[in-house]
Amino acid sequence: MKSRYLLTNTLVVLLSLSIGAASAAAPSSPAKSDHDKGVEAVAKKSYEEAVTHFTKAIETDSKVVAPYLERAIANMHLKQYRKAIDDCKVVMANDKAHKAEQREANMIASGAANMLGEFAEAQGYASKAIEIAPGSLVYADRAMAHKGQGHLAEALQDINQAIKMNGKRSGFYQLRAGIYEQMAKADRARSSELAKK
Repeated sequence: MKSRYLLTNTLVVLLSLSIGAASAAAPSSPAKSDHDKGVEAVAKKSYEEAVTHFTKAIETDSKVVAPYLERAIANMHLKQYRKAIDDCKVVMANDKAHKAEQREANMIASGAANMLGEFAEAQGYASKAIEIAPGSLVYADRAMAHKGQGHLAEALQDINQAIKMNGKRSGFYQLRAGIYEQMAKADRARSSELAKK
């Protein structure tokens, strides 16, 4: 659970930075003021306030996807994972959302689903994000999803890919160690079972 939280938290922080940098092209005028206030609130780590501002921006212009993504990230910080997934689904269903926005929505949803223990859903979101544009964090998120489902060979393959892409994240090594530990436990159980025959 600790490695799941560390990796998901890292993902949330990195997405906050990337979406915040792209927010200049976000909503149009009336919604822009609330959107900008939400971005400022996130920067101050006032996540409940940020959710309020992003909600107002969405109510003003529901067709713009940036406030949904940013509200999803704020909700991740608040551990409101279901709400984060709901916002991501709005972006995924929006045929005008850019590929980068679709990828971010799938990445956030994958992290949220992992935190909820909904590993099959997390795997699906992560796979879609990888299909759009591979990255080390999303491979690690999919590795967590595989691990949670007991698909240890696939989990190991994904975390090895994440480490190959970025070997400077301690959480990746913690996750790989957890996968190896789970594999060793399964091997010990199988060995005991065979020894009884």
